[in-house]
Amino acid sequence: MVTNSVGYDARPPDFAGSRGSVMNPIPVQDELPERITNLVRLLQAAYGETVSGATVEAVVRDCYAPFTNATITHFVPNLVEHASRDRLRQLAAS
Repeated sequence: MVTNSVGYDARPPDFAGSRGSVMNPIPVQDELPERITNLVRLLQAAYGETVSGATVEAVVRDCYAPFTNATITHFVPNLVEHASRDRLRQLAAS
């Protein structure tokens, strides 16, 4: 055991591979938060004539994925909406 000057274990806890462990429980979510679900509905209404509803949901899920473990979540829906609209515009134009 590596100890510091006070005699306590000086090693940091092992966080490698701790996803879902007792020390760091991170739930895997299949459900989207309510604000993101509302965004899916909003974008389905806006792009429903040019892009299928399933495609809209897939785009939003894909844009939301990098933010699922964000610690500061206040602007996540805005960032997801911006990225989703950009991708949906590209899909609608093609």
